[in-house]
Amino acid sequence: MRVIEVYCMGRYAGLLEESDHRHYIFRYSDEYLEDTALPPVSVNLPKHQQEYEGEALLPYFQSLLPEGRNRKVFCQENKVDEDDWFGMLAALSGRDIPGAVKLKSDSQ
Repeated sequence: MRVIEVYCMGRYAGLLEESDHRHYIFRYSDEYLEDTALPPVSVNLPKHQQEYEGEALLPYFQSLLPEGRNRKVFCQENKVDEDDWFGMLAALSGRDIPGAVKLKSDSQ
């Protein structure tokens, strides 16, 4: 299993996990979910639910990935397979990405 910590507005928001069978779960932390002053990570991941899961990387997280030629270059520079979306997301760890979300992964 691989995990990425997700931060929003500088606060720990939750964990994104990928199981060995390419099953994905985003789970809000209890503290983030209970703090009504904090916004959801995305409009697609409202705070009325603690856990979101799917057989594909959740659309919000897909939208953070580079596209087209940029994806090819990014993957070459970071030694990530272009089909490994979770790996690409982990490679974005600690980098400036659009919006208020930041990612933290031990693998990068």
